[in-house]
Amino acid sequence: MDLLREERTLIELYTSLMDKFPQQRDALKLLLEDERRHYNILSKLFAREEEANPWIVKFYMLLSAIFGVYFIIKLIKRRKERLKEQYKEVGSSFNPIREILREEEMHIKQLDLQLKDERAKYIGSTVLGLNDALVEMTGSLTGLTFALQNSILIAISSLVVGVSAALSMAASEFLSRRAEGDRNPLKGAIYTGIAYISVVILLVTPFFLLKESIQALLTSLGVAISLVAFFSWYISVVRETSSREEFFTMVTLSLGVAFVAYLVGEGFSLFLGISR
Repeated sequence: MDLLREERTLIELYTSLMDKFPQQRDALKLLLEDERRHYNILSKLFAREEEANPWIVKFYMLLSAIFGVYFIIKLIKRRKERLKEQYKEVGSSFNPIREILREEEMHIKQLDLQLKDERAKYIGSTVLGLNDALVEMTGSLTGLTFALQNSILIAISSLVVGVSAALSMAASEFLSRRAEGDRNPLKGAIYTGIAYISVVILLVTPFFLLKESIQALLTSLGVAISLVAFFSWYISVVRETSSREEFFTMVTLSLGVAFVAYLVGEGFSLFLGISR
């Protein structure tokens, strides 16, 4: 990691974030000023200039449009951890570098208190919707596949189950948040419902596209594992935890329920006399 290039990239990134999120301007301005000072110190130290990495700036701005500024700051914190290690290698005994290290540790800690993002507030609701949908729908699709063995019938049945469950989960989240004194419980319910229905649509789609129900199920399980991997990464960034632990927990639950549903589906298939 080139220190000068990294600092210059952070300058461009914070400038772009300030333009995109003017309500966060004061908090981001503090970071921007620090990074400019760090860049000037390093520029004099190494006697050269450096350009920002435009691809990183564009990628982070794209992510900010989807997940919000709070998520991006959490992602930047990960980069800064690696940046701090690089500074230590350069030499923490050198006064200017030691000062940069101290500032890197201080102003990032202040961000969690200063930055506000509605999407971060409702992470719990999103987690609830995604987790429940992944576990319930993988189980339902597996059970229905081995019980019915008809892709279209499985897809329609799963959609009915999924939409009904999404509405039920959204209603439960609404009542739960209202009981906790949330001033706007409806937003939490909407986040939960949208997350749930999104997973339902993604997991059911293969059954509309593929005639072979087993092939559709395997495709759907692949989509589920991909969703788990992506969401585990997202949660690990926001909560600053291990994505590997989140991933294996969610995969174990989803596939474990799917296996139990397979046994139930096989049982019903034998009971109803449905042959392959």
